[in-house]
Amino acid sequence: MRPNSYNNTIRCYSTITNPVNEIPLVITPWFVTGFIDAEGSFILGLQERYGFSTGWQATCYLSIKLHSKDKFLLEAIQLYFGGIGSIKKGTNNSVIYNIVSIKEIDVIIAHFDKYPLLTEKRVDYYLFKRGVNIIQSGRHRSLEGIEDIVKIRAKLNWGLTDKLIASFPKIAALESEKVRPLVESAYVFNPYWVAGFALFFLLLKSTIKHCKRKKKKSGEGNFFVDIITSSTMKIGYQVILVTKITQHIKDEQLLKNLVTYFKCGTYYKRPKENAAYFFYAKTYLKIWI
Repeated sequence: MRPNSYNNTIRCYSTITNPVNEIPLVITPWFVTGFIDAEGSFILGLQERYGFSTGWQATCYLSIKLHSKDKFLLEAIQLYFGGIGSIKKGTNNSVIYNIVSIKEIDVIIAHFDKYPLLTEKRVDYYLFKRGVNIIQSGRHRSLEGIEDIVKIRAKLNWGLTDKLIASFPKIAALESEKVRPLVESAYVFNPYWVAGFALFFLLLKSTIKHCKRKKKKSGEGNFFVDIITSSTMKIGYQVILVTKITQHIKDEQLLKNLVTYFKCGTYYKRPKENAAYFFYAKTYLKIWI
């Protein structure tokens, strides 16, 4: 599927198999949205370039970074988007999927306009779109356009770099006083969004296999198996399956809604860390070792 035929394609999903665990992975539109809600970053880049009339180069791209063992997930998402973008090796055994081309960004925008993000990342997406519009219109070739991108960049999660603050001090000071807009949390979740957001059906299964083999606690993402000593069990051990989803405290309502959606688990927050959690633990009375 080519980017320019995206809107005319009746393709609703694609499948790929995890080569390690042989798990068939169904990639649906809502799965992609949920996955990027958890792992993706919308970036407006500004690099100083002396050869440009404004002295700055503006770029926009979507980036997803994972451990190299999960490369197949990035390949599945790339396949869903019709093969656009590139997957490259990163540092510390990571792989990164970037969609940089301004024409290919149109494919991303078409997707998220139809299947919107549900976390606070939706604000980043709206701001990102404004930056894309500036670049597509050619306004980034003027200093005024670059300054508008700086204003947008200041509201994104990553904010302004020290270099940008030093280069645009007035804008940085003004934008720091403005409150970042919030989005209304979802109360109804598409199951595929939940699967993409939490990767439950994939990571929990692979972690359980690993822990049975290693006979010790191990973790994978936010799902892990704990094997603890127990005086009440004949073999002296007890298994606990733990699910933990961590978000910025701005998404606390979304996590509370997940408790309602799953009809289990609890919500708690740590204000000092600006973090909120969805936590669920299940104790199993039998263990096979």
